[in-house]
Amino acid sequence: MISPRNLGLACEMGGTGFQPVISWGGMPMPQLAADLTGANSGAVRTYATRHIRLAAITCENEPLVMRTKANIRAVVFDIGGTLLDFSVPETRSHYHACIRSGYDYLAGCDVPLPPFPRYLGSLERRLAWAFLWTRLTGGEISAIDGIEAFHRAMGAELTPDQLHEVALRFYAPTRAIAHARPGCADAVAELDRRGYRLGIISNTIAPPVALDEHLQAEGLLEHFPVRVYSCAAGTRKPYRRIFELALAEMNIPADRTLYVGDRPNIDVKGATRAGMWSALRCTDGRSNHVRPRPDFCIRQIADLLDILPSREPS
Repeated sequence: MISPRNLGLACEMGGTGFQPVISWGGMPMPQLAADLTGANSGAVRTYATRHIRLAAITCENEPLVMRTKANIRAVVFDIGGTLLDFSVPETRSHYHACIRSGYDYLAGCDVPLPPFPRYLGSLERRLAWAFLWTRLTGGEISAIDGIEAFHRAMGAELTPDQLHEVALRFYAPTRAIAHARPGCADAVAELDRRGYRLGIISNTIAPPVALDEHLQAEGLLEHFPVRVYSCAAGTRKPYRRIFELALAEMNIPADRTLYVGDRPNIDVKGATRAGMWSALRCTDGRSNHVRPRPDFCIRQIADLLDILPSREPS
């Protein structure tokens, strides 16, 4: 089926008015162009709307250019499951190890704390309520703010250095099992070299400083000047607001931006809502029944190099 994303349509000014130049997937369609030869902008708009199901055609005595993947100028990535893979699944015991690491550090600093089982239970209850709040409101919690408030409620005022260290320790076990696959950093560097603006949008309550240090260790941070973390933005995917924040910071229109993620109901859904292109990373290659459908399916980040050609930096 011909759709707005695989059909390119343009009108050029000629001696007899607008002359349509039409292609599908980069291949010219001379018969369709002939049908529209000599048509004015209104006829082009009517034909396209009724017969090709194109949207938002606004050709009023100006060249008309439809959205195609050749117009993509920026690529924005998810982190977990996209840029970084987990070598083992995250489990409840994994989260307990995160919390225990921070607890042991604070205990070594003589911070007054209850026994670990009580400490753990209190923190898990607080996190459960916070998780419910994010699902009901579309908001997001900040690990730094949450850690500080939790300890204050227990009568322990943490110094800025202690707060920073606990946040890093809470994240350390995750960092130990999440890594970029071979070739990922090289593919990202090549997209950067080809002239694409690069960014990150990630749902996370992890401290931004811990995430940045992790990306730095994986050789990725330098390529992402724009990083929007839900814990700092106060909103999360698939809500449009977090995508709009990244687009505004990158100064790029949604229809010229590709979002790459690994979850259809979060990443593809959110990007589509925001008017962006979407690419789904399907490591098992099974994408035929994915809903909502992405524009592209990839198995590894390097596959993007076959989709996005070199371009001049804008």
